[in-house]
Amino acid sequence: MTYLMKLSLIIASAMVVGLLSNALVFAQTNTSAAGTPEAEAAAQRARDALTADNLVVARQELDIACNGGIVLACAVLGEFLLTGQGGPVDAVNARVAYRKACDSDHAENCTWLGLMLERGDGGPSDATEARNLFRKACDGGHARGCFHLGELLRADTGGLADVGGARDAYGKACDGDHFRGCNNLGVMLATGQGGGADSSAARDVYRKSCEGGDGLGCHNLGFMLEDGRGGPVDAVGARDLYRIACESDEAGGCNNLGVMLLNGGGGAADAAGARDAFGKACDGGHARGCNNLAILLSDGIGGPADPARAQEMFTRACVLGHEAAC
Repeated sequence: MTYLMKLSLIIASAMVVGLLSNALVFAQTNTSAAGTPEAEAAAQRARDALTADNLVVARQELDIACNGGIVLACAVLGEFLLTGQGGPVDAVNARVAYRKACDSDHAENCTWLGLMLERGDGGPSDATEARNLFRKACDGGHARGCFHLGELLRADTGGLADVGGARDAYGKACDGDHFRGCNNLGVMLATGQGGGADSSAARDVYRKSCEGGDGLGCHNLGFMLEDGRGGPVDAVGARDLYRIACESDEAGGCNNLGVMLLNGGGGAADAAGARDAFGKACDGGHARGCNNLAILLSDGIGGPADPARAQEMFTRACVLGHEAAC
């Protein structure tokens, strides 16, 4: 029977987005943008409260400081309101606070506001304005803003598609060490989207993505090494990269690792290890991983045969979209 492998590069949206807290910076900053005397005093009380880990008081004082013109207080207040620190979640007013910070050219807060508008947090969704905000954030040097701008430009969201613009935005994101941006830039370089194809350069940015902790970048670099794209074939290196990707819960990496282990690519054959890798791929929602696991279970490869479980895995593969398993 044929063991299937995902012979494609993967472009993907952001990993789970977390806020980059301004709270520590605010607590350690003794000077603020110009504000009223009352706002300056409130800002100092907020710093004292943050140092004492009194988030309720900090939130109250941040609100006073923000309304009095202390821009960094608005940035921290937006984070508090959005995440429910020091009180209930208040996405509506988080938008207001981030807007004040963004309007004062705090680039990363334009990114957070853009994400709220894109998702419809705290009010109606507005992809067009989100795209504008991501562009402002990117122009201001916020790498994550560049990444999200690339996402909207590539996906024809919030305006006309601009694949060349998406490639440029991903490039800026990668230059700013946004590692999923490096991965997506790599896909565009490897496939010639938005400009000329350059597989060698794709290898370089995949490596940066992988070394930055993005398992998808490791998967895609492994594919390039295994297939000899952009440089010599390196099966040993590919197998190592697929293992790193799999350990990072990148299901496609687990599937491809399983194929190499089963066939002895890049090292000794290990059918039991292949079964484990296909199992992890399937657990991660990878249809071909489920199909490959089903074949091993059916044929008793890498462990005892288990026809009942094999059928379960074929069914799961089918549900996940692998028609050959249906």
